[in-house]
Amino acid sequence: MLPSNKKDGDSFSDTKFDGITMNENKPSEKVLKLLRKNKNMKEWRMHRQELTDEDVKFIAEELKTNKTCESINLSTNNITPEGAAHLAGMLKVNKTLKYLWLASNQIGDRGTEILCTALEYDDNNTSYSVDLSSNQITDQSVDRILKLFGMQNTRVKLFFIDGNQISKENKERLREMAKERNISLGDLF
Repeated sequence: MLPSNKKDGDSFSDTKFDGITMNENKPSEKVLKLLRKNKNMKEWRMHRQELTDEDVKFIAEELKTNKTCESINLSTNNITPEGAAHLAGMLKVNKTLKYLWLASNQIGDRGTEILCTALEYDDNNTSYSVDLSSNQITDQSVDRILKLFGMQNTRVKLFFIDGNQISKENKERLREMAKERNISLGDLF
């Protein structure tokens, strides 16, 4: 249940948000509006909202129990490795989400490692499409991504990583592994 608008000075300390008690911090009004708007939709459009890692924390908590959302677009926000960690925690329990669009954020190599680890979690049989384009990812992440692609039962079927700082040699390694494992990649060159 989404919290109702509260008057100035009211506390969120006992507010239930679909089973989650918001007792540490309150979600921003922007996040509450986005969650109310998208709650029962299959595709959550939250791109270009200037969302922060703190905002993503509340969105990820909502997605842990949401059984409707199949796609979330969080592209062009202010998401860093901290926000990626919130999303990774959600990916381990959410059994509905199939599309995770995170292009044009600041997830970087650390956030990529965190997300790849979550995508390896084998308790969920969901196939994923992931967009990490333009996220300040470097050659440092390539071996981690290749490990994810090379898993026996990888759940990643589409993986966009263009617009990052990856060398031509490593782009070719990604392309070869993706082809071998039948994973579609975006335009790497």
